[in-house]
Amino acid sequence: MPLVGLSQQTGRVPEVDPGDDSIKRYIVRLYTYDPARHERRHVVVAAFDNEAEGLRCVGETHQALLERRAAGLADDREHVTMVVEDQGYAQRNRERRIQEKRTRWR
Repeated sequence: MPLVGLSQQTGRVPEVDPGDDSIKRYIVRLYTYDPARHERRHVVVAAFDNEAEGLRCVGETHQALLERRAAGLADDREHVTMVVEDQGYAQRNRERRIQEKRTRWR
């Protein structure tokens, strides 16, 4: 998989679980081809509870992506993003989906 080595760059800063809904998370993702799933998708590189750490990871991951492009190992569609998920984001979405299903089947 082309992500080898990317998450190792963030080892000097503590990461958080991207699925931990009890805290605000800054999630760094790489849009790339996933050969296991035969599709392009966003793959989580790392997650942090601090914006500065997330931005540092974005910069390092982008630099690694540029190096992979120069070596012919990545194409122009690959890119790095950071999404922010506030505390309780997943819970609110679960509740919203349940409510939508209830109103749809009445």
